[in-house]
Amino acid sequence: MAVIVDAHYHLMQREWFPEPLWETLASHLGVHVSGDRGQKLTAQEFATKYFPTLWDPEGELLFRKIADLARKHPTRLIACAGIDPRRKKAVTILRRCVEEWGMRGVKYHPDAGWDPNGRESYRLLERIQEWGIPVVTHTGFFFPPLHSKHAHPLLLDDVCSDFPDLKIIAAHSGRPLMWETVASMAAIHFNLHGDLAGWQTMVVRDRPRFRQILRRYIDIAGVEKILWGTDDPVYDVLIPTKQYLEAMRALPDDTSDGLRFTTAEIDAILGGNAARLFGL
Repeated sequence: MAVIVDAHYHLMQREWFPEPLWETLASHLGVHVSGDRGQKLTAQEFATKYFPTLWDPEGELLFRKIADLARKHPTRLIACAGIDPRRKKAVTILRRCVEEWGMRGVKYHPDAGWDPNGRESYRLLERIQEWGIPVVTHTGFFFPPLHSKHAHPLLLDDVCSDFPDLKIIAAHSGRPLMWETVASMAAIHFNLHGDLAGWQTMVVRDRPRFRQILRRYIDIAGVEKILWGTDDPVYDVLIPTKQYLEAMRALPDDTSDGLRFTTAEIDAILGGNAARLFGL
């Protein structure tokens, strides 16, 4: 059986993010759970019922704890360091994550208020390129109090050009509204890829549109540029991961709309491409 790699998964603790963000998530996700699972929940009811299921009892703030989890489960986890380049000693922190604790990727969340093509970011990207590890950077809209303008995919155009040997993954592929920008950039930048984290809601709510977009994405960027991801544990509350995976695997079996996906294409998206990028 082909390898399955979720290229976008989080270990989470409540104290890692500002309380207004959790409040917004509870309101937003509560609405979708009411629609997708038929549960009428207020924001507070959603937070009480579901947020505790997101916390990983072993996940702690210190990077070395996350690295320890990956060492304990080397066939199941790859640890990525989430670094804000504005932090004091950001380069030193990242060096310890990679060289001392064995972390094998970096996660950027520029919507926290900085640009991925900014001076502070470039100091980190120089080292990341030297290490030869991927950087997964959030693209597309996100909830307040974060600022989505810093996560516009076009900001990665400079990064791709200035760091041609850097392996870049546009998390969410700009989400469905900006996927064409990511696909078009990936077609001309050999080092740019995109993942499908958060796309599972479209699989359930508008499967024909999902098939059309994914087929077009493959045709523009090339199937080798697309990685499967979930953004779990958050999205598993809305769409069970198994359901998303089964929907992807079933794509080659349905040709009723005239669109065709090969098993090789889906296998590459579900794991082969991520295995190559992360050196599995």
